[in-house]
Amino acid sequence: MNIFYTSGTTGTPKKIVHSWKYIQKCAQSAIDLYGYSKESNVLNMYPNTSIAYYSLTSYPAQLAHSNLHNYYWNPYSFKDVFLDFNPTHIGCTPRQISILMKTKGWDLVDFQNIKIIIGAEKVKQELIDLLIAKGAIVFTTYGSTEFPPPVLTGINTEWFSLSSTYDISFKDKELMVEGIPTGDVFELRENSCRFIKRLSTVSSQKTWKSFSE
Repeated sequence: MNIFYTSGTTGTPKKIVHSWKYIQKCAQSAIDLYGYSKESNVLNMYPNTSIAYYSLTSYPAQLAHSNLHNYYWNPYSFKDVFLDFNPTHIGCTPRQISILMKTKGWDLVDFQNIKIIIGAEKVKQELIDLLIAKGAIVFTTYGSTEFPPPVLTGINTEWFSLSSTYDISFKDKELMVEGIPTGDVFELRENSCRFIKRLSTVSSQKTWKSFSE
């Protein structure tokens, strides 16, 4: 079993329990979506306390036998690590990218054809466009500790495709995953959706277990 804890942004932090089999299922979805392989160089900047570390980057890369570098986040050494490792994939948060853009080495970084798997926070289109201008292919990802990503994915846009390996639906614009409310509100289009906000009140469960194996 794998035990995670939420940040407590919507109340008291919850203990989240996911089976290893379930984490593997999420990781395999990431392998299929992002094209991890033996030839991939995966630069992971998510901390090992994050669900994204296990479901989006580090663990999927291990399953795919990719060349993996778990990078202890330091914006001032990023340029050197990037140039030395020559990544094909980068997993990071929008906040990390925003900080990197203010460093002196940012202009020297070329993201041509690199897949950037970005999540954990709301991603603005302006940030995505800046990465695209540097040659990146940007995968925006929705998920949470309760519902490990990738639940929803967009490519080069803040709008997520409604195609998912999960059973998803909406109730008063709140996303439901496998019939369970996520506490997250989305703006809806015919074939896509965009994250708007997290409700102040979500499930009061102190312990959350995988809803699906």
